[in-house]
Amino acid sequence: MCYRFANVGYTICQIMIKIEIKEWSRTCGDGCCDTYGTDVFMDGVQVNESDVSEKEELLIAVLKHLGIEAEIVIEYEDMDAYIEQDGE
Repeated sequence: MCYRFANVGYTICQIMIKIEIKEWSRTCGDGCCDTYGTDVFMDGVQVNESDVSEKEELLIAVLKHLGIEAEIVIEYEDMDAYIEQDGE
């Protein structure tokens, strides 16, 4: 089943894609330093060109692999404000 979004000019078909997120870490030979990161695979194909360290980079790698350009906007909420309101 496909959905056409005429207002933005694209069609999305319902398909199943296996997305794997593999986190890794390595310690150098003398144990003085650690390196870590995340790799993203879609149907067994690595889609990130380098280590993904931020969640927006992970999402951009997946969308780029699908041929979709996107702008990612991340907002952070101050959860302390909610806690103070509940405590009153």
